Amino acid sequence: MKSKLFKAIFLNIFFTLAYSNLFAQKANTFSIYLQTQYSKTLYDRTIYNNQNTIGIGAESFYQSHSKLKPIVSILFNLSLLDDKVLRLETDNTAIKSVGTTIDFRIGESYFFYKKNYFAIAVGPSFINDQILLGLKSSFGYFFPAKHKWNIAVSYGNVFDRYKPSKSDYGTICISLGLKIF
Repeated sequence: MKSKLFKAIFLNIFFTLAYSNLFAQKANTFSIYLQTQYSKTLYDRTIYNNQNTIGIGAESFYQSHSKLKPIVSILFNLSLLDDKVLRLETDNTAIKSVGTTIDFRIGESYFFYKKNYFAIAVGPSFINDQILLGLKSSFGYFFPAKHKWNIAVSYGNVFDRYKPSKSDYGTICISLGLKIF
């Protein structure tokens, strides 16, 4: 119940911020990219049940003349393959694999060249009725000159997915974004 409430609150805040500047009488200060991504699991307790994921989401950059720019992203990911092997805890209960995740991240991006950036962002990850802390670092590139498309390679880590052993969930991703605002 709590996780559904948190998901609704985060989605509401994100879309309010994203669409609020559409009706302003000034130039857009945010660029919003519709993202699609493919992720490969690097490490997880149930790595063979969630080796590959695909996702869709949005990423927003604040437009300023500074090299440091705030970034906000939200992504919905779905695992593609499952090896159908039942893995058990020591008390004979099933270990839950990662089926879907929702990641909400807020952070900073540093544009070291007009088209290239490095970003680091943190925020909650919603996995199997758990709310966990996640981190994402990315290298990205915009093309063509008007920044219509964005491609990025990212490393993501969700901390303490399995609390007794403090094991994490890590992925490497490639994403492609299309500027919609």
